[in-house]
Amino acid sequence: MVLYKVNPVAIFVILQICLFTRFTGHPGLRGGLGFLVFGTQFLGAWSVLQGTLLREMGYVSLTPLLMACWTLVGLVTSFLIGDPLALESATLRLGTAIYLLPMLVVWALTLVRWRRLKRHHAAELGQP
Repeated sequence: MVLYKVNPVAIFVILQICLFTRFTGHPGLRGGLGFLVFGTQFLGAWSVLQGTLLREMGYVSLTPLLMACWTLVGLVTSFLIGDPLALESATLRLGTAIYLLPMLVVWALTLVRWRRLKRHHAAELGQP
């Protein structure tokens, strides 16, 4: 990464930590849903890293910007709803699904683009 830039992954992770520390004590996040949330956050950070690397290689990539903005929207929404611990579990599950689904889609699209460009460059260099 270029030294004078703030790594977008750091911004994304800081926003994710801020967002989900508001919901950490909610009983609806115990068990499988909590594992799903943290796994999806990892995939989101992975897609931001890949998008940043694509930008550094000279390709246009909106992934870092989109993911950071989406997380910021989630954080602002968490403050607008009031006390997140007072939410019913069903509402929390629905909100979590609405929030995490675009992250999974962006991760998948970024991974597909990354692999396509990798194959393209390997073919140009004559590598298998």
